[in-house]
Amino acid sequence: MPYITSVVLHDRACWLDQFEPTRIVDRAVDAFARDKVKVRADASVQGTAAIVEIKTNAGATYIDNRPVAKGDAADPLNRAEIITKLKTAARGVISSAAVDTIINTVDKLETISNVRGLLDAVRAS
Repeated sequence: MPYITSVVLHDRACWLDQFEPTRIVDRAVDAFARDKVKVRADASVQGTAAIVEIKTNAGATYIDNRPVAKGDAADPLNRAEIITKLKTAARGVISSAAVDTIINTVDKLETISNVRGLLDAVRAS
């Protein structure tokens, strides 16, 4: 958890890129994780819930209490977040044109008579 917290604060992202071998050995992220991030168990936090407390160098404290993880049915991703996640996951696997086809096809999924184009688009190129 300290590494994930540190790399997310640094990169503003948590994706496969943050777990590449070269990223994991980043000395700045490692030092921040060891020196600045503290993880404590809290029996009141259940399931995928989390409480995050950030204390700044200026002395301000920010607390965020999440009862469920983002993307959970109780806190679903919005359309823009879903599209961003699709584009991130597809990068280097399928073309951006195929991603656009997926998005456009899913938008009209209830009205199309054949999903072959969608299936072709989701296959890795």
